[in-house]
Amino acid sequence: MPGRNSKQAYEQYSDPILRVLGCITPDKLICKGGFHDSAPNRKSILTFATNPATIPKSGLTLFFLQEFSFVHQATEKDWKVKTHKYTYAIERADDKQEVLAFHWQDQSSKVHYPHAHMDLIHISRKAHIPTGRVPLEDVVWFLIKELDVQPLNKKWDKIILEAREKFIKFKTW
Repeated sequence: MPGRNSKQAYEQYSDPILRVLGCITPDKLICKGGFHDSAPNRKSILTFATNPATIPKSGLTLFFLQEFSFVHQATEKDWKVKTHKYTYAIERADDKQEVLAFHWQDQSSKVHYPHAHMDLIHISRKAHIPTGRVPLEDVVWFLIKELDVQPLNKKWDKIILEAREKFIKFKTW
């Protein structure tokens, strides 16, 4: 989502993420790397202050990381956030065992397509199962609807749907 400078672009980018994650965890996010109007291609990371985050009353945790940079749109005179990598991993809280993970990294990775990791009888845990791009909003929806995570906000569905709509409208790839 655009902004007049990198700080505004970051706020437009992070606010929906904060609201969506706030539906399942009280844990706070931090930005490592800051805002870069003078160095727009320098990468920053958005992650939990303590990763993975606790998902109350579920026996699960969520590892969350997005690597991004700020891109100046000269024709629009706006700044946007461009995602370079994401990792969303649902783990069991008691033994830290990963249940399901979604990964993507741009062309700098050997595996450049979005994929998932999960334990399946006939497929190695290390296999990169293609998924297409997985928005964070879909992961949180999955946690609530399919894994019975109790939402912390009664309006969770509205929050997630609004955030997903913004994501779809402003995504860069």
